[in-house]
Amino acid sequence: MDQAYLNCETLHSEFIDVFECIQSDETTKNLKTDEVDLLFLKGEQLKEQINQGKLSSIDAKFEWKKLIFEIKQQLSESRYRRMYESICRVNYRGHCVRW
Repeated sequence: MDQAYLNCETLHSEFIDVFECIQSDETTKNLKTDEVDLLFLKGEQLKEQINQGKLSSIDAKFEWKKLIFEIKQQLSESRYRRMYESICRVNYRGHCVRW
């Protein structure tokens, strides 16, 4: 998804064009995760708001990138938590005790 976004952003300047480019990119068509679905739904919502004149293209880009950042942050935190849980168990005081 990141590479498709960078490629499309290089080719297009308006959010709607970037979003439609990402949707048509072969690498994103096969991605079936909740995070990707959420991004595409948000993209549709932003596209609709731009078409209705409620949002500028630059504001839509900001909202899109903000959501991408938040998703990456959550995924990173959950990976860290899983890694932490795999190397230790937490005792009753909340301290890590190695297995």
